[in-house]
Amino acid sequence: MRLECGAILSTARTGRVVVEDGATIGAGAVVTSDAEIHIGPGAVIGPHADVVDFNHTFDRLDVLVEHQPIEARPIRIGAHARVGERAKVLCGVTIGDGARVADGAVVTRDVPAGAWAGGVPARVRAEAGGA
Repeated sequence: MRLECGAILSTARTGRVVVEDGATIGAGAVVTSDAEIHIGPGAVIGPHADVVDFNHTFDRLDVLVEHQPIEARPIRIGAHARVGERAKVLCGVTIGDGARVADGAVVTRDVPAGAWAGGVPARVRAEAGGA
């Protein structure tokens, strides 16, 4: 694993971060878990990207957000996948092996293996095999 300058790996409560051999966490990137984040071999998390597997729920408007329950769901980033600079990967997402996420994208749903996704929210722009 390569952890570049200013990158942060952290866990909250019961979280776990697994980073496999050959993966790179870019400068200033933040990886924070309250469930589990698994980063596959050779994957790259770009500079200043955020990978966070939990969020507060917003069930009640009369209660401050910091007093509302937390939802945590695992994230999986596959082998040789790439998460672009300043991209955000949110809870419950799987980014498949060899997939690419564009700079600045906000990933709210799964990205299939070999696909390219970008935008806010991220959408699959191209599938493996040119589809």
